Amino acid sequence: MNIDEKLRLRFTDEQWLEIEVQAASMKMSIRDYLRMVLKQQIVELIAESRPTDTLH
Repeated sequence: MNIDEKLRLRFTDEQWLEIEVQAASMKMSIRDYLRMVLKQQIVELIAESRPTDTLH
């Protein structure tokens, strides 16, 4: 089990390998890559939770 201590996230070995590969492909540190992914997911969650406008 791999842990990012700063963000307090836990990953399986397979997940950690995928994170390392993705971060390297984007020429980012693992920490910066995880922050970027987390921010993107938060934005998506906020967008999904907004009520839709109803026209009357």
